[in-house]
Amino acid sequence: MPPMSNGITVRDGNTDTRHRARPDFLASICSKGNDFQNAKYVSILSSPSVSAGAFTVIKDNFEKH
Repeated sequence: MPPMSNGITVRDGNTDTRHRARPDFLASICSKGNDFQNAKYVSILSSPSVSAGAFTVIKDNFEKH
């Protein structure tokens, strides 16, 4: 993912590498936890997510159950 200065503008000349993604990156899925309080918290993100409960979706695992 290129570094963004806001939601629609790519920042030129920035060396920020925090949001790098794999070349075959499709999405990130984040599940907050497996307890009752967080049972319904699942989010699908179009940019990389750094969380203990997140994983990257790629072509190889897109249709896995």
